[in-house]
Amino acid sequence: MIRRPPRSTLSSSSAASDVYKRQSFMCGRSRAAGTMASYSTAVRNQLNVPLAPQTDGSQWTPSHNLHPGQQVPVLTSEEGQLVLRPMRWGLHPSFSKPDSKPDFFRMFNCRSESCDTSPVFRRLLGRRRCVVVVDGFYEWQDDKESVGRTKQPWYVNLGDAPMMMAGLYDRWVDAVGDEMLTVSVITTDASSRLEWLHDRMPVVLRGASVLAWLGDESEQLPSLKKLLRPYNGDDLSWHPTTKRMNKMDYTADDCASPVKIAPTSKITDFFAVHPGTVKAPKTTGHAAPPERDTTPADPAALEQENRKIEGNHTSGPDQDPGLAAEDAGAVPLEVGCLQCTFLNRVGRRSCEMCGHALGGPEPRSPNPTPNPSPHAKRMIQGEGEVQGEEEPRPTKRRK
Repeated sequence: MIRRPPRSTLSSSSAASDVYKRQSFMCGRSRAAGTMASYSTAVRNQLNVPLAPQTDGSQWTPSHNLHPGQQVPVLTSEEGQLVLRPMRWGLHPSFSKPDSKPDFFRMFNCRSESCDTSPVFRRLLGRRRCVVVVDGFYEWQDDKESVGRTKQPWYVNLGDAPMMMAGLYDRWVDAVGDEMLTVSVITTDASSRLEWLHDRMPVVLRGASVLAWLGDESEQLPSLKKLLRPYNGDDLSWHPTTKRMNKMDYTADDCASPVKIAPTSKITDFFAVHPGTVKAPKTTGHAAPPERDTTPADPAALEQENRKIEGNHTSGPDQDPGLAAEDAGAVPLEVGCLQCTFLNRVGRRSCEMCGHALGGPEPRSPNPTPNPSPHAKRMIQGEGEVQGEEEPRPTKRRK
């Protein structure tokens, strides 16, 4: 006899939220597009065991986008024989009130870590274990940076072989007396091959592990818990699908068809250094001084370079006599300019700095001062200041 949990456990809001809390929303969509006969043949060929004849296959409706509340193929062991029948996905406990409204999204998943401690699932672990048979399941990548965007769905499958997932089922009778079978899929940590997609995955069973899970009711709990581990087989495959199947009412044939997606771009990718590019050095806003060449000069090369420069000099009437004397090897003399005191080489006719004539008439100023004062004339001619004679000052106007 199945004992119902205490009423205090179900009436308390905090306790009820712990019992009926929604398990991390993963594996909330699956695909089962075949017939019950095709799944029976596939299971029989994989397990090499006979199955009971189909009695309620007419109640099954294939779907490319299954969600909780719809029927899924479920394999059970009854009186030593395997039976495949459809059940409602989303556990509705047998101790629920007959007039209660089932909420299939409440317990469509069961965590393997707490299935032996939860009041709802602990009583089912002993004698109501089952295997959910589907083509594959859908999952959305758990990307924190994609908040506000439409997430990309992925279809995970085992190729052409059916995917058999561990589950727990229960029987509930409504007020009219009709019986309804409901099932919950057991989940575990994601395997190393799927941890990039999500942190959880359904418990996938293959071969002997299926028969062990559906075995005798006297099976010990530790041996059953060992079967609830992540599946990391090489036949596990996945590909992106169309985003139209994000809606539960979209059940077209292309729900599980592979599509091409563009790589996700992030704002940090704009500043990243891509392979094949050289990262420019940081600058402070000023041009870096050129590196000083510290290699010793070759005397022969310098002499040859000087000869090339000397060969480019041409002698003529416009050539500076001072330059000619310097090229000839004479020691140049310097003469100071009376205007700007710049030291010029001997032989120049005008100052290299201000253009003032050296020993000749003074150059005409481009902006001559009209009627210069005697004081300014003496300063221009280099005679210096005259004692007792000052520059006339402008008179101030009286206010």
